[in-house]
Amino acid sequence: MILYNQELVNELRKQADQVEKRLWIAVPYIGGPTALRKILGKKWHDSPDVSVRVLTDFNDLKCINGESLNIFYQRGTIKSLKGLHAKLYIIDDKCIVTSANLTESAFSKRYEMGILLDG
Repeated sequence: MILYNQELVNELRKQADQVEKRLWIAVPYIGGPTALRKILGKKWHDSPDVSVRVLTDFNDLKCINGESLNIFYQRGTIKSLKGLHAKLYIIDDKCIVTSANLTESAFSKRYEMGILLDG
């Protein structure tokens, strides 16, 4: 399923609100805690059984909100890959491959697209 604009926002949030096993994210840009809550909700954070992993690029720390990084660090594993450009959101057995970083502007001010892969 191809997603864009509000559909992309709604689908990612819907999947995050239903997470049971894993939330694995690969993005070079990570916005602030408000963006995390708006985009991903809180279920992943409040459910100890959910595996949380983040892959980002520590070489450009101006693109990563430190407070959000700490939230992820407290809940799971964070790794760095220099030059990372991919944007993936794996939620349980579904994956959204998209152009959208984990930032408020990506999901509210830009024209981003993605595809939902199921299974």
